[in-house]
Formats: sequence, structure tokens, C-alpha cells
Amino acid sequence: TWPRHLVLALNFSFCYDQLLDDPVRACHLAKYAFDDAVEAMYALGLPQDVLATATPLLLQLKDNMTFWLERISG
Repeated sequence: TWPRHLVLALNFSFCYDQLLDDPVRACHLAKYAFDDAVEAMYALGLPQDVLATATPLLLQLKDNMTFWLERISG
């Protein structure tokens, strides 16, 4: 279920940006989900299949955060 949480965070943060035009909130949610997931990866020693599923989602969250930070900054 852990990757499902990442999918929800990814989709919800995208909605903040695209539907509500709030990149600050989108970035905040994505950062929280990303940081929490990375911490869990190290703390829990997750199985390889979970890591394989979660990694692309984490990369997408990070890419979105970069994009939103650029929008916010400039």
C-alpha cells in the first residue's frame, strides 16, 4: 500500500497545481510525501518489489517539485 500513498500524493499535488493554480501548496505536499517516503525507505528496509514500484513515483515527485519551485521563484 505504500506506493499507493505516493500515487495519491502525486495526483493530489498535481491537482493543487493544475486545478487550483496553487504551485506553493503542490510543492509543499510533494516535498512532504517525498521526504516521508525516503525516510521510510531507509528506516523500514522495504522489499525490492516495493522499492521498484516506488522509485519512479519518487522521481516524478522530485521532477514536479523542481518545476513548481521554478514557477514560484520566477
